[in-house]
Amino acid sequence: MEWNKNQILEAIKPNILERLNAPLTAIFCSPDELILEEKRNGGNWEVRGTLNSQNKFGALLKANFLVVIRIENVKHLFLSKKYLVKLVQKR
Repeated sequence: MEWNKNQILEAIKPNILERLNAPLTAIFCSPDELILEEKRNGGNWEVRGTLNSQNKFGALLKANFLVVIRIENVKHLFLSKKYLVKLVQKR
């Protein structure tokens, strides 16, 4: 894979932010904390990480995110439409 974790995080951030109640409060994990796992169906990767952001009541919550991406070549990274972004609130 030619993409580094920092580039991948920057590429997926907009899709995660649009699903948050208060996107301006989002604090993402560092790129080094991302977990990348290549899937067996060739070219698809799961990207997992965490973020903190405020909910609609202003409380800061921690959530896990999962984004499935497909890397076609060194210049193109595509977000999977099937599993675009999944946020799971940590309890």
